[in-house]
Amino acid sequence: MKLVIEPYLISSIIRSVSQAMLYSSTSNRRVLANRCRFGEIVRIIRGSYLPSSVLRSACHQGLVNGQFVVLVARALAAIHRRPYLVLDSRLSLFIYGYTHDFALAPDLCHGKDHSLRPLHFPAVALDQHVVAAAISVRPRHCDGRAGLKTVSGLRFLDQESLLIRCVTRAPHHVHVADLFAQINMIFAAIVNFDRFRQGASRFRERSARESLQLTHARLARNIRNSAKLRALLPRLDAGCESPGESRLLFILQSARAPQMQTQYEVIAVGRQCFVDIAFPSHKIAYEFDGRQKYGDTVDQVHSVIEDEQDRQRRLEAEGWKVVRLRWSALADPSLVLRQLSQNLLWTAKQRKRKKTEGKGQGAAANGKITGN
Repeated sequence: MKLVIEPYLISSIIRSVSQAMLYSSTSNRRVLANRCRFGEIVRIIRGSYLPSSVLRSACHQGLVNGQFVVLVARALAAIHRRPYLVLDSRLSLFIYGYTHDFALAPDLCHGKDHSLRPLHFPAVALDQHVVAAAISVRPRHCDGRAGLKTVSGLRFLDQESLLIRCVTRAPHHVHVADLFAQINMIFAAIVNFDRFRQGASRFRERSARESLQLTHARLARNIRNSAKLRALLPRLDAGCESPGESRLLFILQSARAPQMQTQYEVIAVGRQCFVDIAFPSHKIAYEFDGRQKYGDTVDQVHSVIEDEQDRQRRLEAEGWKVVRLRWSALADPSLVLRQLSQNLLWTAKQRKRKKTEGKGQGAAANGKITGN
């Protein structure tokens, strides 16, 4: 079962749950057991408890919030019980904000030198209503040298390790284009790309890619999907600002067209424009129109549409051919590539025609001079 929760609530929930967790010791074990019996606290796992007031407050805001509180409490309890455990890729992606859904089972991993014994979490009930069912979790192996980050008691993968883990854990049925879109967003966050300072950003991009390639070379013999990761790393581009742009880039890269560049700067009739994906030598601009950039209100949508139309008119006035695509268009990559082929052919013919006309006008001018 997967649930959706607002991203802005994640950090505050993690912080409040971490501060509220209670752990038993030889001195307070009996006291905590009695409080649990009277319903003041709920048992998360043996020796770990959460005050009922924290869970009740979350459930008043919605069952989803209550279930996420239980998930965080279970993750904290597991890490407290086995300090070598780390949140694996699925939950790490959620905490970083790369995905908006999560499963109720804590996603845990650890180095190869530790036990794979499962953790058994009892059902969590509040006022005779079950908030989360009982569940058993078996941690997975991961590379012991993975980079880690700790926030409010939760230990999870750093972004470079997360990128590699997303590929190595990817199920076989996941399409490589979807996988590329996900890891390219992580890569962009690692690089912290700034389109107004592209020189420095591209330098950081090269450094980050080299670091990932070195990490892959060190782990290549011990990880799944090693060949897939080796093929994807050179294609990563931090200039993509959304998963849709990343997926479009992946499709266009298949054409092996020359001089493709993301966030290409064009001064169009006095306005500074950055093209999502450009073919500068052919003056072809690809723009991805995702739902997110249009805003939430009617006024915001109209404002963005007017701005985009003005931007397109200026680009076209400078001789650019603008191609706008949405998610529905990316469902058929062959059609996108066929359209690109036609656009490249059209621009080549246009250049050839202008060159021929220029030679003809030059010859005519020379004839007039000779006649005089």
